Amino acid sequence: MYKAALLAEKLAIEYSQNKQKQFPKIVWKAPAQGIGESYSTSYEKGIIQVQAESPLGAAYGIAQLNITLAGDHLGDFLGLSQPRFALRPLWIGCDSYVSSNGIGIALPRYMATSSHEEMKINSEKLFHRIIELGYNTILLGSNHSSTAAVSRLNFDDVYSELNSFIQLAHDFGLKVIVKPCFFSTEASKKISHCPLSPLFRGHLIEQIELLYASVSSMDYLFWESSLLCAEFIHDTFARDATLSELVVSELHLLESSLKGRSQLIYYIPTSDLATAHQHAVWLPGLCDEAQINTIISFSAVAGDCYADHLPPHPFWEKLRSSPDISATRLLPIVNAGLISQGEGLWPTLAVDLIDKYYSRLYRHRFVGVLALTNALPQRGGMLDCSLWIAGQALWRNLSPSSLSETWFAAFRPDWYFEESGDIMSRMRQIAIKLSFLRSLNAEANSNILAEDCRIMTDHILTNLRDIKLSLEKIERKQVKKRKSPTCNDYVQVFSRDAQRIVVRFLQSFNLSSPFAMEEVDLRESFWTQLSSGSGQGIRSAGKILFCDEPRRGAPGSAMEGIYLENRFL
Repeated sequence: MYKAALLAEKLAIEYSQNKQKQFPKIVWKAPAQGIGESYSTSYEKGIIQVQAESPLGAAYGIAQLNITLAGDHLGDFLGLSQPRFALRPLWIGCDSYVSSNGIGIALPRYMATSSHEEMKINSEKLFHRIIELGYNTILLGSNHSSTAAVSRLNFDDVYSELNSFIQLAHDFGLKVIVKPCFFSTEASKKISHCPLSPLFRGHLIEQIELLYASVSSMDYLFWESSLLCAEFIHDTFARDATLSELVVSELHLLESSLKGRSQLIYYIPTSDLATAHQHAVWLPGLCDEAQINTIISFSAVAGDCYADHLPPHPFWEKLRSSPDISATRLLPIVNAGLISQGEGLWPTLAVDLIDKYYSRLYRHRFVGVLALTNALPQRGGMLDCSLWIAGQALWRNLSPSSLSETWFAAFRPDWYFEESGDIMSRMRQIAIKLSFLRSLNAEANSNILAEDCRIMTDHILTNLRDIKLSLEKIERKQVKKRKSPTCNDYVQVFSRDAQRIVVRFLQSFNLSSPFAMEEVDLRESFWTQLSSGSGQGIRSAGKILFCDEPRRGAPGSAMEGIYLENRFL
């Protein structure tokens, strides 16, 4: 953990060099061989004493003091600070590579074009940011938006770089979760995913042995159940088994194959509300079947983890109504990094998700929350705010709104959070409605009524107009122009995306709306692209495309400024 000690010293030096405010002096102490994360802070005669259980605890403490002092909320963070949850993982965006033995391995995106030495430097910067945000674990795994990169990595480099990454993480006192893909080759893709199939079982056991022969130091292996695959239950070997029996069979196969070499995080994915209700019936029984080294993970929402408009997973209600407490640890997945919801490039925060789901983490054996993000931000971006609040909510019982006030006082005092906070909350509600509209676009046979469509889209567009008017009052209070993007800059780019998503939705359903008949803004935006056409109205708007990756914006533009402050490495 010697890297954590170096980081604590570095953070203390950065703190002492802050010229914007007159901060008290920080003196920190921690046993070099300590392993805990807790720390205590006291203030007397202009000096803040930080007494930590370990260098990692000291790094957490100094990083959090940097922000709380800048936000003038020192009192909230004095006294004993200890994490509420032992596991605080962040699932970061990765690219996937196929190793020499055919296993798909995910690595952080900066590794695609970096030399070995550059990767080491960037990994240290990554761990620095993760500790600043309050997390203690990194999940390496591909997600729905991952794209294969043109890379200098060859078969042999994949395991070498993964092992180096894990070792460096351990030097900082952090843990690593590996989410491999055991079906990356063309031959393995033809194997039925039924856990009772001898071919599936043999292949999985062999692949796990090959993985541990190459990577023995991972702390957790993450497995996403194959239960959503058609052959999982329709294979001939599954003819006499129920879905719950098949899931238990898959779980036991994994547990026996791991042989205790690392802990298992077993994730039950859900496609929609109907399947979530089905899963909630047998999830308590699955928890009873799990072994001591297994953690059961599930989406906080009833469907895709990134679909923030969906209701809570019914399993939450099952847990609330159950008089019994399972010995199995639980790990819900929350979209703290707003994947598919702007990813920090819109003026919205994940406060509603944190408030809704973190408040449910009681009584049962919740080991933590798995926070999703495609990118890590610079200090001061909107994504930084969401991830910091989500990280701090795993440390202390302060409300998300109180944590928001601290962050904005520290990084964006000129945004006048008392007023802009309400605007961002309204923007978030618009973003959730846009998420719902995109889900309807994806459903070919949606039965939504035309009048309901018009009401919803008109409400979105009129709300955007009102917000722009409210922003004018805040903008007048600005004494001088900051170099960093303003709230208005965020809103202007967001409104282009929002307008185009609405128009795309109306085009898909062959509808029109008087509020959408204005001239479509042709300027660039992050998540939508106008392919052709211009002029008045929906029909002449041209084809609107959704972007898989955000566009950066013109050099020197406000849009590029937003992009850069929400993208690190």
